[in-house]
Amino acid sequence: MRRRFLLLPVLAAVLAGCGTTSSATNFSGAEQGVAEQLEALQSAGESRDGDEVCGELLSAELRTAMRAGGQSCADQVEEAIADADDFDLEVVRVQVQGDSATAEVTARIDGAERRRTMELVRERGGWRVSSLG
Repeated sequence: MRRRFLLLPVLAAVLAGCGTTSSATNFSGAEQGVAEQLEALQSAGESRDGDEVCGELLSAELRTAMRAGGQSCADQVEEAIADADDFDLEVVRVQVQGDSATAEVTARIDGAERRRTMELVRERGGWRVSSLG
């Protein structure tokens, strides 16, 4: 249950982004795919689509961890989105090693710049977010 409470603020921050610029164009190959998946996560957040976030963008392991608190993944995502403020998210660095990847992102939240390292896994033919940093 403690993990759920730590996860929601990070999820809200990631999903609140403005999405005004694309940092995925700074990458190529598998690294670009990772950056595009993070932009898709942000875009789904802007659309307030908890079902898409959980069904298409998060890893099976992360969805299971989110459900451990008794509330559905989609409900938790939608709750986090509702509490989120806008900010700008930029993918700064991506490292791919086989079926796992890490992405360093910079977010400007309430005027302060914050860096996070997110983890992704290759699952069901694409990249899925496995850790929000």
